[in-house]
Amino acid sequence: MRLQHALVPEARMMSERSVEEWVHDKKRWVFKPVDGSGSRGVYRGDKVSAAKLHSLDPTTTLVQRLCPPGISPDDGTKYDLRE
Repeated sequence: MRLQHALVPEARMMSERSVEEWVHDKKRWVFKPVDGSGSRGVYRGDKVSAAKLHSLDPTTTLVQRLCPPGISPDDGTKYDLRE
């Protein structure tokens, strides 16, 4: 199942690919528990180890495309837009 909207980064369930494929391509993704709260249990692919990815449950882990924050042209501060 792929979730996509103009303002929402591409998202899919970890179970759609093998763990080895995610390990190979992890730097472009963020790994999140589907039943998480706040940022608990969230791992940025560029910071997470292959061992940690192997320990995640693919049936309950959402994988979302990493989106860097926007940068204000006025003063260079970072921002993001969320609901």
